[in-house]
Amino acid sequence: MIDFDLRDTLQAVLDTGRAEGERNGVGLVARMQKGVPTALSGDEHRLRRSLHLLLGHAVATAGESEGDVDLKISADVLSEDEAVLHFEVRDASPALIPEDGSVPSFATLSADGNANLALWTHTAKCFAEELGVRSDPNEGNVYWFRVGVLLRSALSPQESSDEH
Repeated sequence: MIDFDLRDTLQAVLDTGRAEGERNGVGLVARMQKGVPTALSGDEHRLRRSLHLLLGHAVATAGESEGDVDLKISADVLSEDEAVLHFEVRDASPALIPEDGSVPSFATLSADGNANLALWTHTAKCFAEELGVRSDPNEGNVYWFRVGVLLRSALSPQESSDEH
């Protein structure tokens, strides 16, 4: 577990995602809801890796369907020491997931050529409390995961909503 600032982590991930998006003609928008704590202690490496993989997949598939990618971050603050962060990535690609909402296995995703999504599933299962996918044939896919973190009291929660 390491101390990190969520804003710095997100900025690094978004810089890479936007560069890839520009090459594919895809816009990338991130929204952090008001009150999301940013001074954290947790598995920053896996969080960063999960977001890179998920955004990479979403940007690649959105480019095929000429849509944009949205990242939404929210949180449930459980106590003065703990929170659960919620991450959602929405793309405009065709529905990928069965109607029951189950996340396909690593082997199934790899066989289907979705390497980033397969690696995200594997990485997120190592540290996320919960993960899943919602698909709609008309609206694309929403990939989400929830991560428990410890709060550092040195910095306060974000005062207003951020859009990057």
